[in-house]
Formats: sequence, C-alpha cells, structure tokens
Amino acid sequence: MSDVQSAQSSDTSFQGAWLVVLLGGVISVLLGIVLMTWPDATLVVVGVLLAIWLVALGLVSIVSGFSRGLSGGARSLLFIAGAIILIAGLIAFRGAVEAVWILAVFVGIGLVLRSISMFVRATEEPGRRGWSIFAGIIIALLAIAVFVWPDLTLSIFVWIVGIILVISGVIEVIGAFFLKSDSGE
Repeated sequence: MSDVQSAQSSDTSFQGAWLVVLLGGVISVLLGIVLMTWPDATLVVVGVLLAIWLVALGLVSIVSGFSRGLSGGARSLLFIAGAIILIAGLIAFRGAVEAVWILAVFVGIGLVLRSISMFVRATEEPGRRGWSIFAGIIIALLAIAVFVWPDLTLSIFVWIVGIILVISGVIEVIGAFFLKSDSGE
C-alpha cells in the first residue's frame, strides 16, 4: 500500500467518529441531568435492577446444584444459598428502595471493615503509620455517615454520579468538535 493510500485510509477512519463521540457526550449530559433531577426514581431503578440480579443469581445457584460431581454438602449449600438469594430478590421487588437502603448498609459495613484494616495496617507498617491512621479515620467517618444518613448518602451518591456524567459529557461534546475539525469534515 502506498503512503497516499495509507494516509487516505487513516483519514476515512476519522470520518463520522466525531458523531459517535458527540452522541456519547450528549447521552452522558442527559443521563447526568436525569440523575440529578430524579435521584429517588434513580434509586428505585437501581433497587429493581438489584432485585433482578438477586433473582437471577438465586436461580443460577439452584441450577448449579444439579451439576455432576458435587458432594452432597456442596449440592445442599447451592440449593439453600440459591433459595435464600432467590427469596431475597423476590422480597427486594416488593421494596426496591429498601433494597438499595440495605445495599447502603452493606457499603457501610464494608467501610467499617476497611477502616479497621487501615488501623491494623498502622500497627504493622511503621513507615506509613500516619497515613494509615488518617485513612482509617476518614473511612470510619464515611461509614458513620452511611449508617446515620443512608438515604442522604444514597442521594448524594446519585448527585455525584450525575455531576460526573454532565462534566464528562460536556468534555466529550467539546472533544467531538475538535475531532470533527481534525478530520476535515
């Protein structure tokens, strides 16, 4: 392939690409605005998706219990775990917002455990003791915030994601026009 053909084929790869980037940016901005406008509705959607995931996971676990070569204990565990997860998913459908609230509690528990691990790390790594203690305190404060204000924490999270989507979408839209300019369209 000659240099001219190579240059032409690389130029055509840019054609239309700016439209894809522009569309992605516009979708990001619109989704971000939706999240910030209806944070409660967003949480309901997340709750429903969580419920669907739990039902699917429960069914997969139950079906996996029929696999060949499993011991009786493993088979029983898969059936029991699958049934519990399936029931949790069905209950989550009844209260999608509550399912998200429960998820926030699990996030809080995870933050508590992470905070504890940072404090333990401070005892094991003297060179990073100050940083580990500082990080442990910040993470513990975040955990307290999640436990004390789970609804507010979830709403703030939705807002932060919305803001991130709007900002990144605007950057993509601007980048699309630079890409268009570079492609000569």
